[in-house]
Amino acid sequence: MEANYIVTVPGVWSDKVEYTTLRETCLAHILQSHLFMLAKVEETAVCAIRTIQPNDLADIKIKRQSHTDQEE
Repeated sequence: MEANYIVTVPGVWSDKVEYTTLRETCLAHILQSHLFMLAKVEETAVCAIRTIQPNDLADIKIKRQSHTDQEE
């Protein structure tokens, strides 16, 4: 079984620095097809989505902006 790797990087990193990180993972014999690079912002979004279970979505109330400012 081959492993997949997720590398999180700060969202402010330049493309050059991300490329350097990618090159270093290749030197560690990690195949690019098994490597995922996520910016910290994306990582946070993924964790939030995984935390919310499909059954919990019914409990979420969406407040829409309107002139009466009522919940729908």
